Amino acid sequence: MDAVRTAFVKNFDKFELYMLRNVFVAPENIDEIRTAAHTHDRGQSTDVELSNDANPDDVDAELHALRQDIYAATQKQAALLTAKSELDQQVSGIHQLAVDLRFTQDIPKIGKNDHWYFKSHYLRAAGPLGEHVKSAVALREAIGIMKESVTSRFHKQPMQVPLSDLVRVNQLLGRR
Repeated sequence: MDAVRTAFVKNFDKFELYMLRNVFVAPENIDEIRTAAHTHDRGQSTDVELSNDANPDDVDAELHALRQDIYAATQKQAALLTAKSELDQQVSGIHQLAVDLRFTQDIPKIGKNDHWYFKSHYLRAAGPLGEHVKSAVALREAIGIMKESVTSRFHKQPMQVPLSDLVRVNQLLGRR
């Protein structure tokens, strides 16, 4: 038990020395620290006093303007979502039309230099579509171009509130 007691006394003495050196000692530049703390406290109190001097009518007008901006952004978002759903329906219709016109890929194209035998054989093989093969191929190409145009236009449209609207709201909130 004596060993435990001497170890405790020894460690307590070390703890006492640590406390005297580090905790119960005032730093040499205590006046500078105190001055800086008082300056900081005075700066904080003036900020509070300035914020209390705000005109309630101005604050209400600013809040009303912010609410209007948020409402307008919400309406714009809803309109964009509606437009997106309409465009999705159009794109799915175009996809279905492209699927329906896939039969035109199997029809061989006749060039200007093809022999008359191949042309007549092709027209007989094509059956009633023989006269309309050129227009079906042209229609398929036109639909493909239109599909790409609609898809590229759709991907260019923003689906969220524009960044400028968010910046404006942050600026209005920052003025308070």
